[in-house]
Amino acid sequence: MATALLAGCSAASTPPATTNPAPVTTTQPQPANPAPPPATSTTTSTTQPPTTAGIKAPPAKFSIVGAWKVVGDQGWGQAQPGAIVIFTNANQCTLYSPQDTYMYSNGTLSGTGLLGGNYTFKVDYTDDNNIALVDSSIRISLSR
Repeated sequence: MATALLAGCSAASTPPATTNPAPVTTTQPQPANPAPPPATSTTTSTTQPPTTAGIKAPPAKFSIVGAWKVVGDQGWGQAQPGAIVIFTNANQCTLYSPQDTYMYSNGTLSGTGLLGGNYTFKVDYTDDNNIALVDSSIRISLSR
């Protein structure tokens, strides 16, 4: 029976033997603490991208501590439209991840996410209850 099966095969239909081994692929190790993704909009907007030019800095007495609602159409990290972002007296916030640490000084908000990624926003002040966090690609509007 084996002879009958072999008889039906011709040399032309048998693939040639190869001496090249299959290519070896390796995976690169992933960093233990990846940086947060760049700030991006969650919705399509027809307006020009925000810039940090013309930003009104908050007065010296302004405190960012408290609960803020994202009222604009753009979001970043956990600060999505309709979400509540908390800034505590202990320099913790929920902007990018549930346990960010932040520093607010002279109209600049700098933070470190739970996994170690850093971010910086300028604070555009409207009044004590309305601000926007702005970088070169996004504007996150917040209201108390």
